[in-house]
Amino acid sequence: MHVYGESGYVYALDDVNIRMLEQDGEPIREISLDENEYPKNDPFSYFAAVVRGEIIVEDTALSSLQNNITVTKILDAARKSAETGQRVYIK
Repeated sequence: MHVYGESGYVYALDDVNIRMLEQDGEPIREISLDENEYPKNDPFSYFAAVVRGEIIVEDTALSSLQNNITVTKILDAARKSAETGQRVYIK
């Protein structure tokens, strides 16, 4: 995954290694994260644990249904705005 911002970027090279540049002229930083423990180390194991009720997903979690509905609304509004050239408001 690559995420670009106004003053830098973050590259997720894999599940634990990240490359970051925070500002122009600064050296690129490489960061290694701790590996997630089971079942959070695998998306299918995580999903199975959620379905079984072993993990409770908070509404604000990146993988939550509520968060994904919000993201879908934003993407749909962006698509409509691009098609029409008009501002689209989300309720």
